[in-house]
Amino acid sequence: MSPLDPSVVAKTPAPGVDPWGNEFQVALRQDADGNRTYGVYSLGRDGESASGGNDPDDINSWSLDPVAFYIPELVQELKLSRALWAIPWLLIVYPLMFILLRTRKVPG
Repeated sequence: MSPLDPSVVAKTPAPGVDPWGNEFQVALRQDADGNRTYGVYSLGRDGESASGGNDPDDINSWSLDPVAFYIPELVQELKLSRALWAIPWLLIVYPLMFILLRTRKVPG
């Protein structure tokens, strides 16, 4: 039995767990030159893959940009975290600055 036999790949233990708690998957891939290689992929947030690691939300080791699906979501989370960070400034710091500036005595 060849180590690249699909039945061997199917029994290969997963190398870890993705951020969503799903085990990584091992795939036997064939490149454009006909060479067989192993690939590792995550099932993504939904925990399912209908295409063996090529779904838009799957993250795999053979794509040029494996996380492109998640970039808009990550940008949105970054904007939200920046907005949340600004709330204490708006509620505490700016009113204090206003009070301090108002109570400051002008010489004369």
